[in-house]
Amino acid sequence: MENNLLSEDLDYTNKLVTAFIFASEGKTITKITNSLLRTVISDDLAKEYSWKGQKNKNAFKDLTISKIIIDAVFKKFSNIQDCKQEIKRSIMTWLAQAPTRIIRFNTLQKKNKQTTV
Repeated sequence: MENNLLSEDLDYTNKLVTAFIFASEGKTITKITNSLLRTVISDDLAKEYSWKGQKNKNAFKDLTISKIIIDAVFKKFSNIQDCKQEIKRSIMTWLAQAPTRIIRFNTLQKKNKQTTV
C-alpha cells in the first residue's frame, strides 16, 4: 500500500481517504484513529514504529499512510479545534502500546490452549 501511495497517485490517495472515512468505526477521534490503524497495520509491524522514530524505531510520521489517516479522521472532525494534534497523539499512543497488545494476545492464546487441553 505504501508503495502505491509513494507513486503520488492523487486519485488513489483520495479514494483511500474516502474509503477510510466510510470504514472507520467509533464516535471519537481516538476511537476512529485506532480503528483505522488496526485496519492498516499489525501490532508486529507497529512495534517497529514510533511517531518520530525515536528509540531505534522507524518514524511513522514520515509515512504517507500516516498523512492519509490524519486526513481521513480530520474530515470527520474538522470542526474540532486542535483535531490534528489529537489525531497525532492518538497515533503515538497506539504505536507505543503495540508491544503490550502483543503480550496480551500471546497470554490469551496460552490460556486458550490450556483450557482446551
